[in-house]
Amino acid sequence: MEDTQVRHFKLINGEQIIAAVNSKNQDNWYLGLPVQVNAGILNGFTFAPWFPFSTEENFKVKFSNVLQSTKVDQEIKEAYVKFVISLKDNPPKPKMETRSQHELLEQLEAEVDEQMAEVFENEGFIGKKKVIH
Repeated sequence: MEDTQVRHFKLINGEQIIAAVNSKNQDNWYLGLPVQVNAGILNGFTFAPWFPFSTEENFKVKFSNVLQSTKVDQEIKEAYVKFVISLKDNPPKPKMETRSQHELLEQLEAEVDEQMAEVFENEGFIGKKKVIH
């Protein structure tokens, strides 16, 4: 990927992707291995598969769907290449959940309650009951 052009695309739907440009014609970009760019929780950015449920590597994106595109800096290109290689070596496996949202919420609430009780007890907010004989 040394001589491959890697570009950052801002799409009209608000998505941002980084991809290797295979080619383009008068109407379309032909992109290889696109990844979605997401804002990180504590500044910075993270990459994620653009189509996580597909093994397809090449996509056609119409010029009319692109607001702007630009070449990325070398540091970003290296991070992109590293991420794409890690995806190929260890592709994401979607977990198919069969429980309802209500069941998942109940489980989450129980886990949070258990963790909070443990924190309160460990930090001394809830004293252990004294046994008097």
